[in-house]
Amino acid sequence: MKAYLNCNEPHYSLIFWDQILDMTPGPDEQSVIVALDACKTSPGGSLDVQRVWKPIVARDMAVTPTMFSSYVATLVLTGNIEEAKTEIEVKSEKYDRISR
Repeated sequence: MKAYLNCNEPHYSLIFWDQILDMTPGPDEQSVIVALDACKTSPGGSLDVQRVWKPIVARDMAVTPTMFSSYVATLVLTGNIEEAKTEIEVKSEKYDRISR
């Protein structure tokens, strides 16, 4: 995934992300962060952010402070500033008591 991202091919990184979702054991912290990084430059932008984040929430995956920070930063960089603010206000304590 990271190789595609470094070659300026975020679309292929996200295709690889979809494959990771179908694998056992599935995504880990690093794959989530790379997938979110791919969203920052992908044509799908904010739609791709949800494509990455929704499965994390649906799987009730343990969200680390780094993952949550990456998610919020990606929301901002894709133009979803209000949604990012809401996420920080509502969910920051849920995800390992991240300070505001």
